Amino acid sequence: MKTDHKAFPLVLLTGFVLLSLHGAGQSDDTLPSEEVFCRRNAVYLELMGNAGFYSLNYERMYPMSSISAAFLRVGTSLIDIKSTPHQDFILAAEAGLRFGSCRHALDFGAGFSNRIGYSDSWIVGRIGYRFSGRRGLFIRISPLMVIMNLDPQGEFDGYWMAGAIGFSF
Repeated sequence: MKTDHKAFPLVLLTGFVLLSLHGAGQSDDTLPSEEVFCRRNAVYLELMGNAGFYSLNYERMYPMSSISAAFLRVGTSLIDIKSTPHQDFILAAEAGLRFGSCRHALDFGAGFSNRIGYSDSWIVGRIGYRFSGRRGLFIRISPLMVIMNLDPQGEFDGYWMAGAIGFSF
C-alpha cells in the first residue's frame, strides 16, 4: 500500500514546532531550580538508530526531579530502497526516561518506526548513555537496541547499537 508523501514534511514540521513550544508559556515559578535545570532540547544526527542507517532527530526533555527526566523524540530518515523507484521517508518516535546528572545519564526508551506509505514498521527498545556538554555538545551511545519488526516477512529483528552527535539547547 502506497500513500502520497506531499503532506509528510508539513506533518513533521508541525510535530517539531509543537514539541519545542510545549512549556514555553510556563511561569518562572513552575520551572525547576538552577541545580535541577538541564538543557531540554536537542537536535542530533543518529547513526544506526530507530530510523535505520541514519536519522535527523529532535528531542524534548521533561525534568521530573534532580536526577530523572522523561523525554520524547521524533526523527526522520530519507532512504533509498532498491525495490522502489524513489527515496522513502522513515519516521521514528520514542519515549523514555533519563537517570543521572544533567551532563552524564543513562537512558531507557521504547520507540516505534514506520516507513511512510508502506507496512514496514518496527518497535525498538533502547538502553543508552548520554553526555551533554556545558557548551551544548550532545553525544548519545546506545550499546543495546532490541528491534522487533511488526511485518512477519520483515528483515530487521535482532540487536543493534547506535551513536548520535548533535547540539543541546
